[in-house]
Amino acid sequence: MEEKLKEIFNYGVKLEEDSISFYSESAEKTNNPLGKQIFDFLIGEEKKHIEILNKIMSDMVESEDIQALARSHKDVRTVFTDASQDYKSDIASDPDDIKALEISMELENKGFKYYKEEAEKMPEKSRGRSLLEELARQESSHYELLDKTIQYLKDPQNWYLTDEKGPVEGG
Repeated sequence: MEEKLKEIFNYGVKLEEDSISFYSESAEKTNNPLGKQIFDFLIGEEKKHIEILNKIMSDMVESEDIQALARSHKDVRTVFTDASQDYKSDIASDPDDIKALEISMELENKGFKYYKEEAEKMPEKSRGRSLLEELARQESSHYELLDKTIQYLKDPQNWYLTDEKGPVEGG
């Protein structure tokens, strides 16, 4: 594998490892069960990213691996809805939890920008480009998940009305 490509993927692994470290620390510190579940989910996602990046650096990645990564992407869309249903009662949010989620959004955005920029530098239809584009999509969906989590923790009742299109009672 060409040296520049190895540098790209090595830096990607570093980004993912930094995110895992922060998410692990945040999951340990939070008393909020929803926040803990979201951080634990993201830890698993970032570990998948590292596995795929390591495989491609070993020239062992197959197109099936990239497709499997894309299939796991839909899990992000349901994890918040499922988790928020588990904790439907009003959850008191600690300002430190919100701050940790905001920092997490910055980490995901950094990963998104990096993967997107590097993908654009690669030849069309190359395995490396496909992988980087998929990683960028996943980082973007993680960002959206974190944003929804913050909105929910700040105002759960309003979140159900706006995001989940909950029923409006009146009369």
